[in-house]
Amino acid sequence: MGKAVSFVPLLQMVQEYISQNYAAALSDRRKLVQLRSYIDKYLSDTGYTVDGYTTDELSKKLYSEMAEYSILTPYLGKDSIEEININGWDDICVTYNSGYMLKLPEHFYSPQHAVDIVKRLLHHSGMIIDNATPMAQGHLPGNTRVTALKEPIVDADRGIRSLSVCSTRRE
Repeated sequence: MGKAVSFVPLLQMVQEYISQNYAAALSDRRKLVQLRSYIDKYLSDTGYTVDGYTTDELSKKLYSEMAEYSILTPYLGKDSIEEININGWDDICVTYNSGYMLKLPEHFYSPQHAVDIVKRLLHHSGMIIDNATPMAQGHLPGNTRVTALKEPIVDADRGIRSLSVCSTRRE
């Protein structure tokens, strides 16, 4: 029987373990493929589990947090999605090409988590968003536009507001 913990503390423990033992997997994009095996090793060695997740699901979720775009990952790059609006760390809405709007049950863990993921999205364009530059626009591979606003334009307790991730591909 594994040791059950909450997801966010486990994520922090895994990040610390990876940074102490396999830092190159985080800094070298070519070694990123090895990150999943390091996460699997950590889970196996420690026996940590999170209620509601199989070991494989937990490993995938941890990898998404560390190397991808957290809860946004499954929605990015889908042709059926027109726009993803983040109205705050706990308020995300997806608009489909058909006009259907879906408020996601998932959300970021905190205002800072939302900011960190958006910074990762903007990094593809070499764009930076911080308190000195609280508004940024960039593009992801596949010509997906990212526009974001943060503190001091928006309240710090919201994290990111009015982030728009939308495909600029048109047929």
